[in-house]
Amino acid sequence: LPPPPLPLPPPPPPLPEGPPPTPASAAMSTHMAARCHHEAGIRRRHCSPKAQSRKTSRATATAAGALKSSVVPSSPAKPPPPPAAQAETKGRAKETKDQSQRLPVFINNKKKPMFAASYVEMVRMPSLKATAVILGILGANVILFFIIYATDASGFAVEGSNKSGATASYFQIFLFSLGTTTTLGIAPVQPASNFSLLFANLQAVVVQMLLVFVTGVVFTRLSHVKPSITASKCAVLSSFQGERALRIRFVFDSPEDEIVDVRYELVYARRITLPSGESFYKLDNLELVRAEAMRLLIAGSVIHIIDEESPLYGKSASDLKAEDANIHFGLFGSEKHSMGPVFYSKAYRCGDDEVKDGVRHADLIKVNKDGLRMVDHAMLDILKPASPEPAAKSPEPAAKNS
Repeated sequence: LPPPPLPLPPPPPPLPEGPPPTPASAAMSTHMAARCHHEAGIRRRHCSPKAQSRKTSRATATAAGALKSSVVPSSPAKPPPPPAAQAETKGRAKETKDQSQRLPVFINNKKKPMFAASYVEMVRMPSLKATAVILGILGANVILFFIIYATDASGFAVEGSNKSGATASYFQIFLFSLGTTTTLGIAPVQPASNFSLLFANLQAVVVQMLLVFVTGVVFTRLSHVKPSITASKCAVLSSFQGERALRIRFVFDSPEDEIVDVRYELVYARRITLPSGESFYKLDNLELVRAEAMRLLIAGSVIHIIDEESPLYGKSASDLKAEDANIHFGLFGSEKHSMGPVFYSKAYRCGDDEVKDGVRHADLIKVNKDGLRMVDHAMLDILKPASPEPAAKSPEPAAKNS
C-alpha cells in the first residue's frame, strides 16, 4: 500500500510589530516567503491523489515485472570465444599497451633545432611516407605563393598577348608559381609589377632552400645501403653440445645481401635495487661461442654457453620473466659492395615471454632432391621441443687442408 499522505505544514506565525523594516530585511523576508511557498507547493504535488495513484501504478508494474522475470526462463547465454581467440586478443592488447610504455618520456631535456630534427625525422621515415611529405612541402609552397600572387593579378604580363593591359588569369598565375617551384621557369605570364617581382624572387630563394633539404634527405636514404635482416621472435634456452645455452638466430631477406667484418653482441639487462633503495639497470655482455665473422650471408645463429661464469647460470625463463629482464642482440658490420656501416638490433623481453625454455628452433635450411639448398623463412619462428643431447666428445684431430 502507498504511504499515507504527509500533513501540510502549519502556517507561519505572524511577525511581531516593531520598527519599520529596512530595505535589506525586506528583501530577506521576501526571499524566505518565496522559498516557503515553493516547498509547500512541492509537498502538495507529492501528496495529491494523482501523485499517490502514480506511485501505486509504478509499484504494481515493478512487482509484475519481477514476477515475470522469475517465471519466464532466461535466454541461453552467448558462448565465450575459444581460448585461442581470447589469448590472441589479450596478447594484441598487451602488445599495444607495452609498446606505448616501453619508451620513456623525456622531460626537461634539451631540444634539437627544428631544422635538424626535421631532417633526422625525414631520414627515419618509411620511403612512402617520406615521399608524401616531400611532395606535400613542395605543393604547399606552390599554393602559398599562388595565393600571394593572386592578390595582385594585374601585376603579371601575359606573354604573346596583342591586347594592351590584358590581365592574367588565376590558372596562368598558378602555372607561374608551379614553374618557379620546379625551377622549370616556363609560364604563360611574367611578373611585371614590383610586388609580383619581389615575391617571385623570394619564392626562388625558398625553393632553393627546399631543394637543398630534399636533396640531402634523398641522398642520405639512397647512399645508406641497409641489408634487410629478420631475427626470430623468440630466443630459446636449450642444449648445445651437451651444455645449456641461450640461442638466437636471424636470416637475410634477400640472397644477394652480404655483410663483411661482422661482430655480434648479446647483452643481459635487468633492473637491480640496492639495499639503500637506489635502482638502476645492470648490463652484462654475454660471452659468445663466435663473436666475429669474416663474412655473413643467408642466415646465422648467436649462441651463449650458460656455464658457472655466465650471469644466466641457474636461471630459467621464469626467473628471467620474474625480474623483467631483457636480452639485447646487436649485429655490426659493413655492406660488401658499398662498404657502408650496417647495424641491426633487437630486444627480447622476458616479461613478454620472448625467451622460451626447453625448446629449440626448427630447421631453417633444407636440401631438395636435386641438392639445392632452400631457406624457408616460414620456419624462422617455429619452435620444437628440445631433446637432451649427449655430452660433448673430445675433439678429433683437425684434418689437413688439401
